[in-house]
Order: sequence, then C-alpha cells, then structure tokens
Amino acid sequence: LDITLGEVTPQHIQDFHQSIFDEGHTPNTVIHYHAVLRRALQNAVKKEIITSNPADRVDRPKKNVYQAQFYSAEEMMALFDAVSDPLEICVKLAAYYGLRRSEVLGLKWDAISLEQKTISIKHKVIEDMVDGKSIAVGEDVLKTKSSFRTLPLLPSVEKLLLAEKEKQ
Repeated sequence: LDITLGEVTPQHIQDFHQSIFDEGHTPNTVIHYHAVLRRALQNAVKKEIITSNPADRVDRPKKNVYQAQFYSAEEMMALFDAVSDPLEICVKLAAYYGLRRSEVLGLKWDAISLEQKTISIKHKVIEDMVDGKSIAVGEDVLKTKSSFRTLPLLPSVEKLLLAEKEKQ
C-alpha cells in the first residue's frame, strides 16, 4: 500500500489483521501486531500528525485459549521405551512434570532437594545466536511468574537423578 499516515483507516487495519490470519497465524499473533500498530498510531496522535487513532475503531480478535493435550498411559510407556541415555532423564522429567524443554535443560543440582523431596523450577536454558553462532544461554527469567514453582520429587525420578549424579 502506498498511503500516508493520515489516510490509514480502520478498514486498512482490519485488512492487515486478515492478511496475518491468511498467513496461518493465531489470534494471539494478530493481537501483538495490533498492539504495536496501535501504539505507533497513538504516538502519531500525540505528535499531532493525525487527529485520531484508527486502531481504536477496530476490534482486536479474541485471544485463543490454549488447549493442552495429554499422552495416555500407553503413549507414555511407548515414549519411555523409545528413549535411552542420554535423553531418558530429560524426556521423563518433561513427561512427569510437564516441563518446557528450556526448563528441563535449565535444571541444576541445587534445584533438587533430596531432603525435602522437591524439584524447584527457577532457571532455563535457551538457544541464542551470538556472533552468528548458536550457543546455549542460561537465564533466571522464566516465561511467567507462575513458571517459578516447586514440585514434589517423585520416587522414580529421584532414583533416576541419583543414578545420574552417580555417573557424573
């Protein structure tokens, strides 16, 4: 489109939303784009470049609700049968506790209390690009506040962890 800022209409914004949907993105993605666009247009109103914000006259889509799917007992057993060292402990931690991959990779020995029989999720490891190279980066910042949590140490997981610690 070749239009000026003052020519932007709510219809342009709705068409933009639709183009994002047409690319296969979720309502949450459209909501993020809408928020950025609305802030930019609000800044133009503040600077008196435009008189009103056309994004204010466009309904943002409803947020989609995530529906988790769970493995059946048979699927879990098939998964456990399919993995072996060194992935076994990672897969079982993720499966038993519903941890994100970054949370499993971020577990440290000090997060495991054998005395209190707990595992604390407080660290993650993600992949990042530094100087064109992919490296693992540890962070103490999790996705949400509720991501910081302490979980009970299951006896079967305790056995796995003790065996791993012995190997190390």
